[in-house]
Amino acid sequence: MRLLSIQGISFEIAFDYAVTVAGGIVLLCALVLLYIRKLRIDLRKLSSVQRQLDKIRSQPNFDQKMTVVLEELGGQFSALTYAFYIRDERFDKFMLRATRFRSGSGPGASTQSALISSPADAYQPAMTASNLFLTSKIEVVKEGEVPLLVLPISGKGMIRIGPIHRVSRREKRRLKRWMDFVRPMVEEMIEAEQVKEQSNIAMASKNAIVNISKIALEVDVALETVLPFCVNTLKFSGGCLVHAAGGEYRVIGKTGPFKELADRLETDEETLFAYRALSEQEAVHYVREPIPSYFQEEGIKQVLLVSTGPHYFVFWNKAEKEKRWISLYFETLVENYSRFAAEQGAYLRGTGAYVPLLQALARLLDDLSPNTIGYSELLSRYSIVIAREMGLSTGEIRDVAIAAYLAHIGTIALSSDLFQKEGQYTDAEFELMKLHAEVSALIVSFATGNERAASYIRHHHERMDGNGYPAGLKGAEIPAGARIIAVVQTFLAKINGRNYRDPMSFNQSLQTLRSASGQQLDADMVNVFIDWYQDKRRSQIDAKKALGACSEMCCVPETICRTCPAYGRTDKNCWETEGVLCAAHGKTCDSCFVKTEYVSRKSVSVV
Repeated sequence: MRLLSIQGISFEIAFDYAVTVAGGIVLLCALVLLYIRKLRIDLRKLSSVQRQLDKIRSQPNFDQKMTVVLEELGGQFSALTYAFYIRDERFDKFMLRATRFRSGSGPGASTQSALISSPADAYQPAMTASNLFLTSKIEVVKEGEVPLLVLPISGKGMIRIGPIHRVSRREKRRLKRWMDFVRPMVEEMIEAEQVKEQSNIAMASKNAIVNISKIALEVDVALETVLPFCVNTLKFSGGCLVHAAGGEYRVIGKTGPFKELADRLETDEETLFAYRALSEQEAVHYVREPIPSYFQEEGIKQVLLVSTGPHYFVFWNKAEKEKRWISLYFETLVENYSRFAAEQGAYLRGTGAYVPLLQALARLLDDLSPNTIGYSELLSRYSIVIAREMGLSTGEIRDVAIAAYLAHIGTIALSSDLFQKEGQYTDAEFELMKLHAEVSALIVSFATGNERAASYIRHHHERMDGNGYPAGLKGAEIPAGARIIAVVQTFLAKINGRNYRDPMSFNQSLQTLRSASGQQLDADMVNVFIDWYQDKRRSQIDAKKALGACSEMCCVPETICRTCPAYGRTDKNCWETEGVLCAAHGKTCDSCFVKTEYVSRKSVSVV
C-alpha cells in the first residue's frame, strides 16, 4: 500500500528511513552495552590477574613464587602435573625448580584447593629437560610417550603441564592471555634468580677453595677444624686447642657446650704450662692433677691432653669415659695428623705434591668418626677394581683413583657441621650439600690441573635416567669415572651404618645395586662389580674363613687393629674372637659385611 504524497514527498520512504535509523540506534546501543559488558569482564579479569601477580610477588623467595605461579595456573587449566623449569646456562639444560600436583583431573576437578605436593599416581616430571622441549609457542610435545603442554618463557624457562591428550583452541587462547600478563614478571624473577644462583655458586666455590687451602696449608686451621669433630664424636663437654711456642700459650680454638671454660683456661698460665709439660710425656695423657677449681665447679670429672707437636688439645667431660676406646681414637688422630703434617711440610718446601696432601687430609677427616673410618680409601680401592675390570686405560684408572679418594673433600670446605651431620638434611642444607661435588671438582682442578679427574668428581651424583645433579646428565653423557664412583658409593652407603641406622647385610647391599641398575646406576658397571665380588667369593679356598681381615676389607687404621685380639690371627675369624674392637670403627660383628658376606656364602652357594 502506498502512502499519500504531499508536495512530492513519499511518506512510505520517510517511514522506512525512520525505521532504519531507529534500528541502527538500537544496534548501536546493543553494541555499546556489549562493549561495556566485555570491558567490565576484562577489567574483572585484569583485576584478578593483578591480584595473582601481587600474590606471586609477595612470596619471600623464588621457589615459593614459582609454586604460586603453578597454583594460579591450576585455575586456568586442569591437569595432573604442573612443572616449572629454568634454564641453566652452565649445562645448557632446563632444571626443574617447582612442581605441583592435582588430586584429580578433568573438567570437574577443583582448582587450587586440589593442588597437593606429590600424589603417587601423578606423572613425575624429569629433573632436567633439554632444549628439544623448548617451543616458540604454546603447544603439546611428547616426553617419551607422555604428552605435555609446554608454555615457553622467552628461552629463560618453561612450564610443562601433563599428561595432556587434547587442548582446544579456546583453552590455548585463554592460556596465552594469562601468560601475556604473567610472563614479564616471571622473566624478571628468573633473571634475578639466575644471577643470584651464579653468584652463590661462585661465592661458595671461592670460599670453599680458600677454606680448603687454609685447612691444607695452615697448621692452626687444620687443627681447629679437627677440634669440633673430636668433641662431637666422643660427646665431650668441651675442648680447646692451645698453641705453645716460646714459653707463651694461646688458645686458638674452642668448642662444646662448656666451651666458656676455655676462656678461664686461657688466663690460667700456670695450668697451661703444667699441661704442656704433661702432654710432652705421652701423646695421649689423662690428667689427674691439676684439675682447676673452675673445672671442678662445673662438675668436670675427666680432663684429657692430646699432643700434636707445638700444639696440644685439652678436652674435658662431666663423666668418666672408657679410656681404651678414647685412647685408640686419639692415637689414630695423632698418627694420621703426623702423616698429614709430613705431606704438608713436603709441599711447603716444594718437594711434595698437592694430591698426596689432600689425600692425607681426607684420611684424617674420615677417621674422626667411627662410621666413616677408611671411607675414602675404600671408595678409591673399589673404584680401581671396576675401572680395571672395565678395561680403562692406565691414565683413566689413575684419575679414577684420585677422583674417588677426593670426591668429598669439598664438603669440609663448605661446612664442617654438614660434613658431620647425622640424619636427613633440610632442603637448604641439601642444596648446600649438592655443591660439594662441584666444589671438590674445582679444588682438584685448581690444585692439579687434572680436568678429567675433576669431571669424574663433578658428576659422580648424576643418574643414568638424568635425574641426578649438578647437570642432569643422562646415560653415556656421564663420564665413565663418575659412573664408577656412583656404583661404589651406593654400595658403601649400604654396608656402612650410621648412628641412626644399621648397615645392610652384604647380600642386601648387592641386591640394592641390582635394583638401582639401569635407572640410577650404570648396569654394565654394576654387573662388573658384582661379578668381580662373586669371583672373589668362589675363589676363596677355605670356606670357613672370611674373604679377608677387617683391617683390609674395611681399611681400618693400624692404630686400632694392632691392639685388637683378632689382629693377625689366622686360626679364627675376627667375630670368633672375644674382645674385638669393631665398635672402634663403627661396626658390630653381626652387622659387619665381613661376617654377613661369610654367612651368606656359607648358607648359599655362590653362583
